[in-house]
Amino acid sequence: MTKAGSSKQDATPMETKLEGLITTQNNRLTAQLRKELPLHIMSLPSDQNFNSKMGMYWAQQAREYLSSCIISPESAEDLSTAIKLINRNMTSKEVKGSLVASLQLWRALKGGLNNFGAVIKFTFKAFPSSNFWSGWITMLPVQPHKAMAAFQEFAGRQTNYDPHAAGPILVYGLPPGKRELFGTVTFKNCLETMKEAHSIVTEITSTLPYFKNWMWFLIFQPILPDMMCKGQENYLGLSDEEETLICLSFTITWKDAKLDTMLGEVSKTALDRIEAMAKRRQTRHRYKYANYCATWQNPFDGYGEKNVQFLREVNKELDPDQFFQHACPGGFKIWDSSIDFQD
Repeated sequence: MTKAGSSKQDATPMETKLEGLITTQNNRLTAQLRKELPLHIMSLPSDQNFNSKMGMYWAQQAREYLSSCIISPESAEDLSTAIKLINRNMTSKEVKGSLVASLQLWRALKGGLNNFGAVIKFTFKAFPSSNFWSGWITMLPVQPHKAMAAFQEFAGRQTNYDPHAAGPILVYGLPPGKRELFGTVTFKNCLETMKEAHSIVTEITSTLPYFKNWMWFLIFQPILPDMMCKGQENYLGLSDEEETLICLSFTITWKDAKLDTMLGEVSKTALDRIEAMAKRRQTRHRYKYANYCATWQNPFDGYGEKNVQFLREVNKELDPDQFFQHACPGGFKIWDSSIDFQD
């Protein structure tokens, strides 16, 4: 990636050298990806659909950068047993969780985000499946506390539930806009914390003037003990948890770019107040789900110092030049000096 609108005249000699290295490596990476992936799922800056894909789903942290290529996978793989990634040398590397030789990298990838390379292929175990049940229950938001009580009771069950089924998700609001901002807080499965979080959001948003085509919504998702303990060890800082946690996501969507700054401040104010409230109630948990983190949040804060140090050691071995720390903007970096390890 290169920074859009950047001026070479203002760059220092070191920045110019780094920019040249990044450009060279990006070109090599793009060429390698073209060898490894079907061409029809790749978009380059010269392609007609490139700009539209840039605006479809792009993290705020990376909006000021121009991507070297955009990959649009046609299927979502899960239950992976092997991952093929391109490392800093632009060579393909097979990583299998069953092999001791690659076990450290395998574990690091389970929580390391985009710090270790570009994943280009998953190989996973599959099994035949029968029909499964899924659905939505939609109602007017006139009795939110009753819905929260039912959700909290279900999420707190230790018995009488199917461990192979996904848990319920409680959502307030529906997204109408094209611009989106979200952030997250995690806390214990506490009904009063959920109620007060909802009250904080409704209080803050009710004071805003009327704007067309914007909406907020609040999502509660359970993280069950079974989810945190299954499979091989990961480095999210959750392996020792024995009780259900609730992952809250506060999302705002809108269409008018002029509202970006104001609604960003609304989001931060609401989430800061929710986290402070949960801390006061002694229900706050340090974990933050990376996919829901706002630009001013950092999921590595909650991993724990020992786990982040492990990820850094693996990163030093795999990427000693820290190419993916500098040439892959967006997301969150394990060498970020602002990481604040929390209780």
